[in-house]
Amino acid sequence: MNKRRRFFKVLALFLRIFLSFWKEMKISQKKGYKYAEQKMLKRHTKDAKALYNLAVDFGGVMIKLCQYFSTRRDMFPDPYIKILSGLQDAVPPVSLTPYILLLKTNTEIRSTILKLSIKLLSPRLRWDRFIKLG
Repeated sequence: MNKRRRFFKVLALFLRIFLSFWKEMKISQKKGYKYAEQKMLKRHTKDAKALYNLAVDFGGVMIKLCQYFSTRRDMFPDPYIKILSGLQDAVPPVSLTPYILLLKTNTEIRSTILKLSIKLLSPRLRWDRFIKLG
């Protein structure tokens, strides 16, 4: 997926979440907090699941951001906390195969990493001894 599409996918979801919070605030002002919380429970659950799936699909920074969100009980309703807390310890593993293939085929990247590893790590811990790059 290209960067522009990823950006708009994240933007659309965050805009939808923002509008859900805004709607909950308006309902809360008119009919009270408890009523608004019950009324918006399904919507928040749906949005939290969508955010969880987006984080798992995109990985990296999105997972870290959602892990942070899952710790903020003062900012997010319970459905977000419950669903996003699954990212604290149950994130699917990432395959290293594409990265190993990249290292095997790109000598410039391999030599740069090797130079850095020699400078930063002791010889016993160098990564090139664990991955045979041939």
